[in-house]
Amino acid sequence: MSLVDLLNQSLGFVVGIIASWIFMYSVQFLKPKLEISPVLVYNPEKNRLNIKVVNAGRRQVIDVETNSSMLQKRFKGDGFKTELVKELEILGPLSLALSPLQDLDNPWAVTNGRIFQIRDGIEALLLFHEKHEEERRIIFRIVATHSLSGVREAQQVTYKLNDIRIGIYGRRLTVLEQKNGPSIVQLIEEAKAKQANP
Repeated sequence: MSLVDLLNQSLGFVVGIIASWIFMYSVQFLKPKLEISPVLVYNPEKNRLNIKVVNAGRRQVIDVETNSSMLQKRFKGDGFKTELVKELEILGPLSLALSPLQDLDNPWAVTNGRIFQIRDGIEALLLFHEKHEEERRIIFRIVATHSLSGVREAQQVTYKLNDIRIGIYGRRLTVLEQKNGPSIVQLIEEAKAKQANP
């Protein structure tokens, strides 16, 4: 093998590594950029737990799929494990798209954010009080695809009882909390009393 062939092979190897690195680096910027509300919002009028998700990226996000459940932590033999308490039904389309951030103020564009509603909100809240609150969490999972690159990514958020507010979502992920009226704990206590004395 001549020196020229050796240099060509070495150069091809180095260029291949650099091209792979550039590709992997660019994929980090071509994946869905979703922001998920750090709090759940309970709507007592509709008896729904709401979770808002916003596309914070510069490209549309497609094939958005969600699910939610209540999990609990339980000690088993060699440590703590999580187990399913109940699957929570999310209302709405099974798959949808979210427009990019620059379309936030365009009323004619595909919506930039979406509020996902968990059916039977008070029933889900009552699950916290069957066990100590610290042992249970509502889990929200979302999977979405970047419209340009096709990169699919999953995210998961967990909510404790004190991560739940009464009110509505405002712009982006802001929450407009109810100023007057019962607290979440009071609503749960009222629901428990109704269950005990139907």
